[in-house]
Amino acid sequence: MSHGPATIRSMPLGRLPPGAYGQGNRTRGIRRNSHQDVLGHRKDETMPLYLSKFSYTPETWARMIQHPEDRREAARAYIEPVGGTLHGFWYAFGEHDGYNLWEAPDNVSMAAVALAIGGGGALSSLETTVLMSVEETLDALRRAQQVQYRPPGT
Repeated sequence: MSHGPATIRSMPLGRLPPGAYGQGNRTRGIRRNSHQDVLGHRKDETMPLYLSKFSYTPETWARMIQHPEDRREAARAYIEPVGGTLHGFWYAFGEHDGYNLWEAPDNVSMAAVALAIGGGGALSSLETTVLMSVEETLDALRRAQQVQYRPPGT
């Protein structure tokens, strides 16, 4: 378990191209009907995936020992109002206590969820990273060929 100061980190990167995981699957392999959520986001559009790593404070663990609770429902309640989906929730041994896999309409929506969770006081750390597909990375590598980088001092 990590007990350092709470941190929130998001690295804005791209999105999967439509159909990257098969015909018509425009949400990373999850078929949805075409409609708008309460925020006006189209549900058939591709949405980025995010991986969150978190650690609870010792006080949070003590409360959970006294009152065990399945936190997956709470996590779903955090992401759904911004038009997102919780795809997974795991606890782990090691540097972080748990991991979440989320889908959200955009970086601002996911940042809102991360800020709300991080500001709640139950976590000692929270890091959220935008995940990129292999196709997105290949596209970035091709685009990097056009960048004329010059190291400092040269």
